[in-house]
Amino acid sequence: MHLIEMIWNGLGGVGPGPMVLKICFMLFLVVLFWISCEFAKHIITVGSGLLTDAMRYLAVVVRGWPVGSEGERSEGKEPGNSF
Repeated sequence: MHLIEMIWNGLGGVGPGPMVLKICFMLFLVVLFWISCEFAKHIITVGSGLLTDAMRYLAVVVRGWPVGSEGERSEGKEPGNSF
């Protein structure tokens, strides 16, 4: 925060030039914040997907493969046929 304050105070002066520099600096800070938020959103999205897959895998390991799933259909068994 101190570094941002030093840059902000160093851009002061008389005339339109320093004002343009301050506007560019503010835009740079907004873009930096936007990029960090998008990166955090991406990390959360990817992490939640990985966590969901890990929980599904753990459920299959603990309970076993569900009966009547697609794996049995590929072996020629039809759902609802018990004989």
